Amino acid sequence: MAKTCAFTVVSADGFEFFIPLWIYSIKRAYPEWNVKVLIRGKLLPKVAKILEMDAFQNTGGWEVIEDQFLNYKNGKGTCGACRLLIPRVYLKEYKFAYITDVDFVVFRHSPTHLQYHSHVMKEAGVPYSAFRGPSTRPWRPKIHESHGWRDHYMRICGGTVMIRVKDWLRAVKKQRALYKQVAAGQRRDGIDKHRFGSYREYDEVMHCRMLRGSGLKVPKHKNEMPNGKKVNASYRDIHLGDFKFTRRLKEGRRNRLITQTAVKRYKRLWKDPEWCAIAKACTEGNKSVRRLIRNSKKAIC
Repeated sequence: MAKTCAFTVVSADGFEFFIPLWIYSIKRAYPEWNVKVLIRGKLLPKVAKILEMDAFQNTGGWEVIEDQFLNYKNGKGTCGACRLLIPRVYLKEYKFAYITDVDFVVFRHSPTHLQYHSHVMKEAGVPYSAFRGPSTRPWRPKIHESHGWRDHYMRICGGTVMIRVKDWLRAVKKQRALYKQVAAGQRRDGIDKHRFGSYREYDEVMHCRMLRGSGLKVPKHKNEMPNGKKVNASYRDIHLGDFKFTRRLKEGRRNRLITQTAVKRYKRLWKDPEWCAIAKACTEGNKSVRRLIRNSKKAIC
């Protein structure tokens, strides 16, 4: 059985059209991994049809799980926050879990993602590997001024997280129980008055609060890993969500977000006929996916 599994959580809407792209990129990069997609509702019939393509039927180790987190409050950051609350029953099968946004494109590395993140965890003495975000305070006044913000606005990336499952579940057990109650609307987190997932960066702030509340070491500086070293940005690969911001299509901004290694691999990916066929089907199914794919190709290819 695979010792590593990639997880994501998706809302039951047009974002589901990223699922085939995400599954294919991960299985192409790491065929030895398992892949699980948790949906907050049902899988759309058009997406299910794409997943019947030979590229998926000829490979195993992936699964789509419907009707998850249905009792959790809806918000801009709900799916991201749910990734940190993936039920233990799915996680416990694995030694490691790689948790990402569904709109990431993942490439194989040497050292692999698992080797890189395992090294970070070993050096830091913690069961997770993720970098600290860029902001140290709320950059949207309405987020904190109207809701009694009282905590340091520290963000730990929730879109690319590797965990050592058994140790992580034990370390954050109480905090996960707390935020499950917050998610169900049964209580607040005791820090401010924000509703679960109520703003876009909620998952990253929640991630930091979970780690600190569990007594785990967190990075001291922006873009830093828990071992005190700068994040190796090449392991971030391609985040298609970056390309919904037109200002990020500019050369300088693009280079800061995406490494040249990722650029070369993304260009090479578009020579894969199976990827091209899947991307064509996904872009025909949803205009948001179509826009992000178009923008990413314009900026990179």
